[in-house]
Amino acid sequence: SNMNRSMEAHYQMLKMGLDVRSFGTGTNVRLPGPSQDKPNVYEFGTPYSYILQDLSKKNLHLYTQTGLIKMLERNDSEIFHNSGKLCPERWYDMDAKLKLDVVLTYEARVFDAVLQDLQGNDKNTFSGVHVINIETKDNHDEAVVSGKITCELCRKLEGLTDIENDIVAALDDFQEQTKRPLVYTLVYT
Repeated sequence: SNMNRSMEAHYQMLKMGLDVRSFGTGTNVRLPGPSQDKPNVYEFGTPYSYILQDLSKKNLHLYTQTGLIKMLERNDSEIFHNSGKLCPERWYDMDAKLKLDVVLTYEARVFDAVLQDLQGNDKNTFSGVHVINIETKDNHDEAVVSGKITCELCRKLEGLTDIENDIVAALDDFQEQTKRPLVYTLVYT
């Protein structure tokens, strides 16, 4: 839902000075609620500040304990405001003119959804998009570790002189160094 893993990586990449965007692939934003069958559901486009205020009113103690308040404070921080990221954005609603070189996902289900969407679009620009999945458990600690790994990967990719020809070897080296398996494919859109 574009709140934890991708936003932690987004946060760390912004601190590196990278040009980055992040999106969710669901139909709406779902956050844990007071019980598993009662999630907090918001529309994409709902400002992080509103979600933070809403959950604080609903049960500040519970959502502080679960880490949602801290996560939303990060998402509503100045670094995101300065970059124009004020709310969760939906992948399928992104501006068709947006040029993507590399797409990173953190869950196989999201990787598959992104591939399906990229393969089904009718842009016909014949430009390559490198799609990489770094499987990450959806909790704060794993998101932070994965965010750091993502930054290392971005440094490696930025250092390539010919990404089209050198990316596979770079990803192989990266997997060997980090002991983190990656799933990769190149999609022409």
